Amino acid sequence: MSAAVYMAVMLLHPATNTTMAGLAQIGMHFAVAAPLFWAPYYFLGGYQRLARVLTILWALNGASVVVGILQVRDPGTWMPAEFSSNLTNRQGYLRDLQYRAGDGTMTQRPPGLGDSPGAACGAGMFVAILGLAYLGVPVSKSRKLLGILMGMAGVVVIFLSHVRSSLVVVVGCAVIYSIILVGQGRLRTALTLALLMAVCGFYSLLYAESLGGQSTVDRFATLLEDDPSKVYEKSYRMGAVTGAFDTLLVEHPLGAGLGRWGMMRVYFGDETNYNSPMIWAEVQFQAWIIDGGIVLLSLYLIALAVAVQRLARICFFHQSLELRRWAAVIVMLSAGPIAFLFSYCPFYSQLGIQFWFLIGAFEGLAQGEEGDPVPEDRGETGIPLSPESVGEDGS
Repeated sequence: MSAAVYMAVMLLHPATNTTMAGLAQIGMHFAVAAPLFWAPYYFLGGYQRLARVLTILWALNGASVVVGILQVRDPGTWMPAEFSSNLTNRQGYLRDLQYRAGDGTMTQRPPGLGDSPGAACGAGMFVAILGLAYLGVPVSKSRKLLGILMGMAGVVVIFLSHVRSSLVVVVGCAVIYSIILVGQGRLRTALTLALLMAVCGFYSLLYAESLGGQSTVDRFATLLEDDPSKVYEKSYRMGAVTGAFDTLLVEHPLGAGLGRWGMMRVYFGDETNYNSPMIWAEVQFQAWIIDGGIVLLSLYLIALAVAVQRLARICFFHQSLELRRWAAVIVMLSAGPIAFLFSYCPFYSQLGIQFWFLIGAFEGLAQGEEGDPVPEDRGETGIPLSPESVGEDGS
């Protein structure tokens, strides 16, 4: 609510482009965060309801993954004739997103069911992460197997999309999930996860190479050429992050006005307002600083920190075994949007909606439990946490 009040004040900023663009920008913030207000009530104690919703999301994203693979395998049939209107006029940009496929022809990065080249990587990331999550929750073996196979397809489409950050996020989420599983005493599930990651990742790369050619391997090999942090330092995204704090925040400590960047400006802005020229935002920190300066940036970072801290505490210290299992899954699924703070604007997209939806849904699950979080000593719960206590489903 504090962020909403501050953004309402930002409407009065002299550099706000137009009132309509400013209101649209505020509306975008509300739309992304809206699930946080209704999801806790809808999912109050409803584990099966959350499982069904995630299955629907998994199926829809899986459809985009399958279409993305077919777009590289048979572009004449599956590749869309045109992309987003904002990209159609930038033919040079579209050419830069082409690569030589395994059959020697030039192909576009697969959009899946999206409207921009490479958009299938988002669906691939979600399907891959949720496939890993199925290993840690009590679902049938057939669903676990299907989750693994679709997860492999998700990794394949990430390779074919040439979006390295998506692969890094999937691996990072798997590492976080493994650490949580070990902390919960579910060592067997953690080892199974690590083994499947290695095997499935290898065969996914082989299949992606057969479709996408050597250029696909070369694209991701750059991640291993140097220390990953140094690879990121050399990227444009690192320059955007440092520029946000070194330049943008210094020039606009309280915000640059609303309607200065993004699609809300394109739709509702006034390009003849020379007192409010467009500012380009490539990463989330830039977007927050433009819209609200240090105030909005701080409020969002505090909100994220509080959400993550609550999830982490319940992961290890709540007396409900089922809630702790789902907390681990929600942590893994929520880690992606947070990681993309450094390379994208996730909280102005469906990734942000997904994040607040999961946080809200989990809050509903937590409130539906009769017990409260227990003291720091897990031994006081009386729940055995050794690998031997894990059920036959391996979770």
